[in-house]
Amino acid sequence: MTRFKMIVPKRSRGKGYVNPCWICGERRHTDGAHFPKAKREGKEGKIQIFLCPTHHSLLDDGRLSKLEYEAILNHPMAKERFGRTFSNVEEFVTWAFEQGYDYALDNLKVKFWDHDPVEYSYFKRGPR
Repeated sequence: MTRFKMIVPKRSRGKGYVNPCWICGERRHTDGAHFPKAKREGKEGKIQIFLCPTHHSLLDDGRLSKLEYEAILNHPMAKERFGRTFSNVEEFVTWAFEQGYDYALDNLKVKFWDHDPVEYSYFKRGPR
């Protein structure tokens, strides 16, 4: 019988993961976010990425901007986690929807797609 070793990320003292948020670089508290979260099929997604509570909530509500989806797509671990590369953010979001993410590209484009988060300091300084 083959045994699989489960790799569990380190946790900080009961306050979430210590891995930085894939979007803003927050390290004090991050969640393991399932993305795409296959809610339509009634099950959790298989891919886990690390997001701060704010970006986790925004992702689950389909309220991230194009720039924030690009931050996920361009993360150094993205190819490993998603099992493939994407030519652009539109292809990435379309793939996520096909995998069970609740929000189609057209739906996201009428929400916060063009929101300019550059006013926030983490986009000026980059991840920590």
